[in-house]
Amino acid sequence: MGRLSAIPLEPSRFARTLQALDALIADGAAPGAVIGLWESRRSGICRVAARGQRRVVPSPLPLEAETPFDLASLTKVLGTALLVARSVERGLVSWRMPIRALLPGFVGEGVRVDQLLSHSAGQPAWRAFHETLRRELGRGPDQGTRGLERVPVGIRQGLLRRLVLSEPLEARPGERVLYSDLAFLTLGFAMEEAWGLELDRAIEREVWGALRVPGLRFHRVSRSVSGGRLDEVAATEDCP
Repeated sequence: MGRLSAIPLEPSRFARTLQALDALIADGAAPGAVIGLWESRRSGICRVAARGQRRVVPSPLPLEAETPFDLASLTKVLGTALLVARSVERGLVSWRMPIRALLPGFVGEGVRVDQLLSHSAGQPAWRAFHETLRRELGRGPDQGTRGLERVPVGIRQGLLRRLVLSEPLEARPGERVLYSDLAFLTLGFAMEEAWGLELDRAIEREVWGALRVPGLRFHRVSRSVSGGRLDEVAATEDCP
């Protein structure tokens, strides 16, 4: 894969596209958006344009073509799921391997790797673990997420791992399909055991590094806060 070159999207050629984007922003679909256009005959070139704001509170900041975005749940597909496939390719795991072979303390007896990937392991859709972390780590709701950000990553992750792996199943493995955050949290912890690396390091090395994908990276929140980098990221938290 060659390096991708970004050039400005020409307003004269793509006026209707940009007008549609501006209309969506004016209607409140999002404070801002970035558009990218590839041509099949020029695969190494991407035309980009940014419109609107990357944040609106406490003060507006303009969205730029280089603004990083938090991909949120796309991390499941672009990171964890691809790392599982890489693990199968390398012979570290198999699709039908019981998760307890990697995580002996996992409460879900009989749950396999493929069932976590297909959201059919019987786990609940989500749990408010962030509230439990605040309570257990002495960071009350009045301190917001910033209270948790000041707790070392290892401590937060250790407690989260115990919570996820001890959460009872709601259905028998394979009985139903329900999109589950817990499924991919469990997969993430399993991948850490398979590779002997923290999940972000394993994905960066074995997936994005191997594919030479530019721009995709993890930022641990504590590092971003200390480095003053949060203002550079498109705000996505205040979204009722």
